[in-house]
Amino acid sequence: MRYTAEIITGLEDFLGLESIWNNLLSQSPTNTYFMRWEWLSNWWDIYSQPDDQLNVIVIKDGNAIVCIAPFYTRKRYVAKYYPSRLLMFLGTQYHGKGDACSDFIDLIYINNHGDERALVDIVFEQINNKNVCDEIYLSKIDMDSVTMKLFFEHTDNHGLLKIIREKYVSPYITLPDTWDGYMDGISASMRYKIRREQRKLEKNYSVNFRRSENLEELGADYNELIRMHTEWWETRNIDGAFSDTIFRKFHERLMPIMLKNGHLDLHFMREGEKNLAVLYLIKYDKKVYFYQSGIESSEKKSSFGYIMHSYCIDDAIKASFAEYDFLPDVNTNGYKQKYTKRNRDIADVYLCSNKLIKTHVVLRKYAAAAYRSIKKTLELARPNYPTQQS
Repeated sequence: MRYTAEIITGLEDFLGLESIWNNLLSQSPTNTYFMRWEWLSNWWDIYSQPDDQLNVIVIKDGNAIVCIAPFYTRKRYVAKYYPSRLLMFLGTQYHGKGDACSDFIDLIYINNHGDERALVDIVFEQINNKNVCDEIYLSKIDMDSVTMKLFFEHTDNHGLLKIIREKYVSPYITLPDTWDGYMDGISASMRYKIRREQRKLEKNYSVNFRRSENLEELGADYNELIRMHTEWWETRNIDGAFSDTIFRKFHERLMPIMLKNGHLDLHFMREGEKNLAVLYLIKYDKKVYFYQSGIESSEKKSSFGYIMHSYCIDDAIKASFAEYDFLPDVNTNGYKQKYTKRNRDIADVYLCSNKLIKTHVVLRKYAAAAYRSIKKTLELARPNYPTQQS
C-alpha cells in the first residue's frame, strides 16, 4: 500500500495537526473558509458535548499527510431507547439551536496524481471496517463535490440506507470585472430595484461606509451587529441567530482571529454616527462569503439590505475577488437568488449501516408518508358548504 491511515481520537493529537491543517487545505480542491483550522478547532471547543468523540481520519503518503477527513461521533438514542453513534463533519450537528452554520465541509486532500478515488476508498474503509459509527449525517454538503460522489458510490455498493433529508440552493455570483458588467447580468426587475433603492437612499440619507479595522473597534462593532441583527428579526417575531449564547460565544472568540488573519469584513453603512445596516462577510481565497446581517429596525424608508449587498458586491469587484457567495438559502424565501442566476445544489444527507436502525427509519418514513396521504384524502373529502349570506 502506498498510503497509510489512522484515526485521531485524542484532543492532543488533534491539536497537533494545527501546523499542517491550513497548509493542506490551501492546496485542496475543496478549500473553503469553514474548513480552516481556527473555525473547526474553536467549534469543537465550544460546541462539542461531553460524550462526543473525535474521529479525524488522517492519510499519509510516507511521512506527509495528504488527506484529512474531519469527522467526529455523537451518541444519541434512536426511538428514545436504542443507543447509536452518529458520525458527522466537525463544525456541524444533527440538530440544535445555535448551530455555527458551517457549510461545504468536505475532505481535505492533495490531488497531485488524481488519487481522489484512492483517498476516498481509504476514508470509507476506515469508517466501515473499524466500526466507527452506526449512522452518518452530512450537513449542507455540495452535491457536486467529487469526493462526496465517490463516497456515495461506496454507500450504495455496501447497502447503506441513504436519505436526502433536505435540499437547498446556495446562490453565488461569479464576479465580472466591473459593476456595470454585474448589472448587465441580472434581471431587469432586479436592476430597477437596486437603482430605485439607491435613489431613495440618496434622497433620504447622507450615508458613509466603514469596516472594523482593529480589535479596539471590533468589540463595540460586534455588539452593534448583535443588536441590529436581533432587533430586525424581532420585528418578524423570529429569534435571530445571535439569540443563542453558544453562537455568540463562538463568534466572539473567532472574530478577532479572523480580523488578524485578514478574513473578516464587518461592514457598516451609517448616517453620521448612527448605524443603518451591517454585513458580516468572510473573505478567503478570492471569495466573499455573506454570513450574517443586521438592519436598523426603526428605519423604514429604504431597503438597506439591497444597498449594503450592492455596495459590498461592487467593493469585491474592485478588489478583484472572483466570487460573492450568499451561502445556502435555508429560509427558502428566495431573496438571495434575486442577485444571481447561479446556484449550487446543497443537501443534508443521512446514511445508515445498522440493520435495526435502518428498519426503524424506513418504517417511520413510510408511516409519515401514509399519514400525509390520509390527511390529504380527508381534506379533499371534506364537504365544502357554501357560505351563508346575511
